[in-house]
Amino acid sequence: MNALFRPTMAALHIACMAMVPSASHAESSVGLNGGSASASVRITVTIPPIVRVLRNAHPSQLDATGNNRLVGQQQLVVSTNMHQGFCLELRNPSKPDVPWRVESVQGDPVTINPTADGYQVCGLRKGIHTVWLKHEFQLPVGASGMPWPVQTDLTTL
Repeated sequence: MNALFRPTMAALHIACMAMVPSASHAESSVGLNGGSASASVRITVTIPPIVRVLRNAHPSQLDATGNNRLVGQQQLVVSTNMHQGFCLELRNPSKPDVPWRVESVQGDPVTINPTADGYQVCGLRKGIHTVWLKHEFQLPVGASGMPWPVQTDLTTL
């Protein structure tokens, strides 16, 4: 029996050793049916729309010129990441009855359209826009000047 017992034990020992992972493969695992331990991850980064007025410079006081007009320049620097651009609403709430004109005199191209209570100035692309606007007001009767009257409101498209 000893002769039959020894080869059987040797075969059993070899079979058991094949089932135990070796030290060189300690972190590996046994997969059945060719299974895989891979996965995919999808990451989405959402950047919120941003529109900011970086600079809104204008004189604090408008003084009369020789032709009964009040003239002042306004520098606007607007930054946006929106593809459609931005719009600024320019209003004169303190003197709504004073005639007023606005034109772009320097800087990036913008559209200027009159509205019921002022003007709408729009930049039609994303990026940083620098615009110089010339404001011309009819001089109110008996006035030699007036404080800066324009209110600037930012809107998105």
